[in-house]
Amino acid sequence: PDGVVAGERVPFIGRIQVDRREELGKVFDGAWNALREGFYDPKMHKVDWNAMRKKYRDLAIDAENKNEFHNVIRQMLAELGASHLGIGGGHQDTAVRPTIKETGFLGVVYGGGETGRELCHDPRVEAIHLTGSERTYDAIVWGADEQERRRRKAAGDPLLTKPFSAELGCVTPVLVVPGRWSEADLEFQATHLAAMLTHNAGFNCTTSRVIVTARGWRQRKAFLEHVERRLAAEPPRRAYYPGASERLQRFVRRYPQARALSPAGADALPWTVIRDVPFAAGEPALAEESFCGMIAETAVDARDAPEFLERAVPQANERIHGTLSCVLLIDPDTAREHAAPVERAIRELRYGAIAVNAWTGVNFGLGVTSWGAFPGHTPERIESGTSVVHNAFLFDHPERSVVYAPFRPFPKPVWFTDHRNLLELGRRMTGFEARPSWSRLPGVILAALRG
Repeated sequence: PDGVVAGERVPFIGRIQVDRREELGKVFDGAWNALREGFYDPKMHKVDWNAMRKKYRDLAIDAENKNEFHNVIRQMLAELGASHLGIGGGHQDTAVRPTIKETGFLGVVYGGGETGRELCHDPRVEAIHLTGSERTYDAIVWGADEQERRRRKAAGDPLLTKPFSAELGCVTPVLVVPGRWSEADLEFQATHLAAMLTHNAGFNCTTSRVIVTARGWRQRKAFLEHVERRLAAEPPRRAYYPGASERLQRFVRRYPQARALSPAGADALPWTVIRDVPFAAGEPALAEESFCGMIAETAVDARDAPEFLERAVPQANERIHGTLSCVLLIDPDTAREHAAPVERAIRELRYGAIAVNAWTGVNFGLGVTSWGAFPGHTPERIESGTSVVHNAFLFDHPERSVVYAPFRPFPKPVWFTDHRNLLELGRRMTGFEARPSWSRLPGVILAALRG
């Protein structure tokens, strides 16, 4: 135009007409095709993927907003029964593209705390989900400074007000219900419990952190000795997680009865057991997730199963930090003899995942089960978080998932560290998951039987 210098910016208004249904149809088709071309299983978990397109496309293009559209896509993804599938995000401009590896509907950003902070407060990020620690959640929502957090919590003035779901940690208890156990039972469950601690060197949200026993159980001492012998036989693992050594030393200084059961290496920490921790609210071993290769033991004044469950359940609910998961070990004779108290205990345990005679890693790994805190936490006292993940059947607001297993399953569970054929079994299971077929199943079974 006249009077405009070359290169000068000129404000103007432009209008374009967009067919929203056509645009959503193109996005849906792109998502559907990306799964068809990129899903690891060419047979799509035996799901008729063309039928899924027909089933969900009209619902998607009629969506009133982006959240509705995303929910339709999530329902379609759930048909595959595969974990870690999802859709999120929205339009991104060129300013953030240098830091994002674009993969269609998923943006992957690499960086540290500062990058995370920027993304959390970016106006284009509408909702947040965190898997991590309670401290990280508080720093994001209430501020990094302790005084600021206290002031904001007292005033009900969060630093971040976006929808924020979180799956955080827990001092996971193992309730050992007293019964009449054979020597083989004691050895098996000691190995089981040791595996719950040593998996991934103790750096799991599924790691068991405290053993709850009955003080009057005649086999209590024998069982704990079996556990310590089993842990002493475990080779130390590299303590790769930041702060692990400092956390362990803090617990050792607090509890002089702490026992190191293996030698410490240059980059490894000893497996450590702390017996006879007082079962009291605020006790450090019950109030803080150690997140290292350490497990505590506490006892309730009880002699038999009904008395133990009646006392241990409310104390675990009130005195052990977190509500993410817990384990119940009970032999079949005791379970049959005291069926009503056992069922009542499972109903009253305030945990989002309960594993009866299994490691809570099974609850996590199944995918169809929900995984998250028991409902009731607030942003001011987040503990184990809010909302759930997995839940492949998309149940609305699940309270908990309960997994039952035999007291001594056969063949040996894959998470047992003394499994003699674990590497081969892992390869066979991975191959079966990648390409399920009847012809591959015998190889998995044979490898499992050799454990």
